[in-house]
Formats: sequence, C-alpha cells, structure tokens
Amino acid sequence: MSAVYYMNKGLGRPMELLGVCQPFLLWLCAGEVLLLLCFAIGYMTGLSSLLLLEITVPASMGWFALMLRLSRRLGEHGLYRWLAQKQLPRCVSTKHYRTFFLSGK
Repeated sequence: MSAVYYMNKGLGRPMELLGVCQPFLLWLCAGEVLLLLCFAIGYMTGLSSLLLLEITVPASMGWFALMLRLSRRLGEHGLYRWLAQKQLPRCVSTKHYRTFFLSGK
C-alpha cells in the first residue's frame, strides 16, 4: 500500500509537507541528512547496527517533532522573525538626549 504526498497546493502558496512549512522543511531535511551521515559513519567504523538504530531513530523522530512544533507555533515567516528579534537590542541607552533629535540646521 502506498501513500501519496502532495508538495504543492497551487501557485503562489508556500511549500508544505506533512504540516511542516517551507523554512522548517529545509531544516528538517538538513537534520535528517546529518543523522543519515552519522549512521553511515558509525556503521563503517564497525559499531553495532542495533545500537546505531537505537540512537538515530529516536533522534530522527525527536527532530521531526521539534520541527513540526516550531512550524505550527511560528508559522511560515515566524522563523525569520524569531531570528531577527534576537538581533534587536532590549533597550537603547544614551548619555545625551540630543542623540535622538535631528539637528535643524
């Protein structure tokens, strides 16, 4: 039995797969590829495949759950807003009040 997953729902609409929005989908793919590479490196070094599966499968499920939760909480553009908000200072302080006024000369 096979399942059909639709990537695009129309022109002008953002890409979404299994409820994960576009920027989180890119991070999800990057994390899964990184876990696959870690599994392959561990397998080539001779580690037990059961041990590797016990590590990578929960890590993969946790990464997917984290991306799904962030995608639902922040939305399509929320990741960029969240990252931009971290770059803003909490407060602006100055010793001179004239700093905030334009000189009218």
